[in-house]
Amino acid sequence: MAEHTPGPWQTVRDDINHVRVLGPDAYHVAFVYPHGGDEVAAMNTTLIAAAPDLLAALEAVLAHLLEIRQRWECCETAMAQARAAIAKARGD
Repeated sequence: MAEHTPGPWQTVRDDINHVRVLGPDAYHVAFVYPHGGDEVAAMNTTLIAAAPDLLAALEAVLAHLLEIRQRWECCETAMAQARAAIAKARGD
């Protein structure tokens, strides 16, 4: 499976008010049309731009939960949810 564009990602607004998400070296990751209005487009691109950081944080949380799960069985549900979100983010 291919890897996603590495972060950090950033948002930029162009001259006709479209919003883009750019990766390193100004690589286009996403282009968002403001169909729901400028505020909705801005929030969507903010969320998209946070994706690499969110994935890294969730992977770190899962690793920590795996370390402590022997002490706390209640972590199983959280770990299952984290695994599912990571798989979705990776396209598995």
